[in-house]
Amino acid sequence: MILLTVTRDPEGTSGILNIDAGLVLMLNFALSSDKVAVHTADDVYFMVGTLKYWNKVLNCSGYRFGIVDRSNSMNLEKVTVLDKTLKIAYFDHDISNKSKRCMIASYRFKEVADQILSFNPTLVIT
Repeated sequence: MILLTVTRDPEGTSGILNIDAGLVLMLNFALSSDKVAVHTADDVYFMVGTLKYWNKVLNCSGYRFGIVDRSNSMNLEKVTVLDKTLKIAYFDHDISNKSKRCMIASYRFKEVADQILSFNPTLVIT
């Protein structure tokens, strides 16, 4: 298990904690705080660095992350549904207003879908 050192708030006032990197669904660069937001199914955490840096670190650590637009990187192994009309990835089959979602750049959608399908033939594309 690989742990990421994060904080619960962008300012770091909550102190440091470690989370399992395998629980990360997506990363996005939060311009307002100049931090990388780390999304799990239930929480959002923050860490310093760049999106490209953390995408590479996680890939070199055995995970499959992909930069899907200029501010989002997602764990490709956690994607269960792709919406080809809205260009959105979902991380659970039962989609609701509370479902975590990740926007994908239009020009990268086919590439991302093909990449996920190469190791997950059960991917649902709607």
